[in-house]
Amino acid sequence: MDSTRLCTAAGMGAAIGLFLGWASPALAQARVEAVSRTCAELQQLVARSGPVVIYTGPFLYDIYGTTCGLRQRAVPGYVTARDNPQCLVGYTCAPSTGGND
Repeated sequence: MDSTRLCTAAGMGAAIGLFLGWASPALAQARVEAVSRTCAELQQLVARSGPVVIYTGPFLYDIYGTTCGLRQRAVPGYVTARDNPQCLVGYTCAPSTGGND
């Protein structure tokens, strides 16, 4: 293998390594089913872990957190927990409308 191919292969390996390092926390995140946990457990998980994907049905989920980014507004996020049909677990983020959100 000549030096040009070796450098290209090394660069690709580094790029893939960086991508996998960035993506692996998201890929490793456990599937959190809302109905299998109590409201307090879900609230603690969001408060402790930051943005968490919580499933509310077979193909229904959303991301719940405690803060939103710039140009976003926090919308209260309710799910049906094991012990509470209207559990406020955190917030989902929506685009800001430009007003005083």
